[in-house]
Amino acid sequence: MFSALLLLLVPTAAAASPPALPGDLIITEFMAEPDTVANYWGEWFEVYNNTDRELELLNLEVRTEDEPGFVVSTSLVVPAGEYLVFGIDGNTSRNGGVTVDYVYGDGTGLGIFALDHRGDAIRLVYGTTTIDAVEWDSSSGWNLEVEDSSYQVSANALTLEWANDLAHNWCDSDIPFGGLYATPGSANSNCDGFGRDDDGDGFTPAMGDCDDQDAYVNPDAVDGARDPFGEPNDDADCDGVRDDGAIDDDLDGYAEVDGDCDDTDPDLSPGLAEVDDGLDNDCNACVDDLDDDLDGFTECPADVRTDGEGFDCDDTPGTGAAINPDAAEVPYDTFDQDCDGEDACDLDNDGFYASPDQCVDGLACCEQNGAPGLDCEDTNASVNPDASEGDPAAGDVPDQADNDCNGVVDDPFLDLDGDGVTVLEGDCRDASPTEDALAAEVFPGAPELCGDRIDNDCDGLIDDRCEETLDYARIGGGGLCSSLGFGGSLLGVFTGLLAALRRRNA
Repeated sequence: MFSALLLLLVPTAAAASPPALPGDLIITEFMAEPDTVANYWGEWFEVYNNTDRELELLNLEVRTEDEPGFVVSTSLVVPAGEYLVFGIDGNTSRNGGVTVDYVYGDGTGLGIFALDHRGDAIRLVYGTTTIDAVEWDSSSGWNLEVEDSSYQVSANALTLEWANDLAHNWCDSDIPFGGLYATPGSANSNCDGFGRDDDGDGFTPAMGDCDDQDAYVNPDAVDGARDPFGEPNDDADCDGVRDDGAIDDDLDGYAEVDGDCDDTDPDLSPGLAEVDDGLDNDCNACVDDLDDDLDGFTECPADVRTDGEGFDCDDTPGTGAAINPDAAEVPYDTFDQDCDGEDACDLDNDGFYASPDQCVDGLACCEQNGAPGLDCEDTNASVNPDASEGDPAAGDVPDQADNDCNGVVDDPFLDLDGDGVTVLEGDCRDASPTEDALAAEVFPGAPELCGDRIDNDCDGLIDDRCEETLDYARIGGGGLCSSLGFGGSLLGVFTGLLAALRRRNA
């Protein structure tokens, strides 16, 4: 009785079970048609148990591209996380020194499962399920020219049934093995570029990127977000499970593609309310972001949160309820009611903020963010410091508005210098005396003063007809006036002296 009780107390080892799901068994290395060893003795391939249990491979079917292959006919157990080698011959003296766990040759040296290094396939099938398959073709990115090297999958795809379908995750082995290069029954070496980020997604193969030619595929991707659920070869997050991001694992109504930040915990999902528990209950990427002022918004930054909600810039209980992304902005009050980062100070959207006198209590609240100038009328986009006051020459007429905000209404149409002529009437130099002391002496019909370099009569010419006077003086004789450059007449002398006096006073 004691013996029977002892047997009950001693745990029994769990029986090995067959592979059931794609990826339970991974093809990790193969030697096809070696040169140094006759290919009919030296061919083999390696598989890896990618589960946490022993796998029984009895009745596993192995196929090539064009041949029926073979079926494992005896018990063949591979421990969890271990490798197993299938070979055409088990004699290490003629197969290149490879320890073979299961021989599939018929003893004649011809074999029933031959691999073509230029293009072929290895398929592992159990029942109706393809556990893993690797196809290669020298015309589609597979470099299979070195026939004395095995072809191995890189470490970033070792445990991924999907990733070992990709040619760029395979390379020639560079580990010496007898007269060959291979690692049968043990871990592979890393392929070139293992530490390089070729697709620029921020992850290298060494960091777990299982497809470094596709920027969408990396450990931070949401699996199932790009490809339709159920499409083959979709393991975007490189976790070894296809489309798991589109499956609602915790049955809370949300999968990862729907925004579930933890699909193993039904208490974390986008449909839940946030509580003060140190967790991101509503999966918006912010922990414990509570709505303190009960206005429907929290202080979770807009560039962090994933739910599309706005950022509450004032979540103070009570007073902050009127400040949130949905609140109406009150212009010129120095407060940012709608949390867009500034007070409303450019209502007409002309690029100029309102002047301080339009702000509450006269505060210069609108002089912010390096505004280019102050808008004297912030309800009219055609009125601002860059606007045109009108062009009389183009046929414009006065509009009784200070369009350019210079403090003068319709200044192009006024006689600012008091000379009796407006710009509209042809005055080419019209400004107030404080701005231009000579403007009142420039207008159509004014006498042209020689030597002042001014178009006094607004005819478009400077000092016109002065050359004729000078030439007459030279013909009539020179003398003092000629030597002074005033011409040869008293009129020329008077005109020249007047111009000189004006230049001195100016």
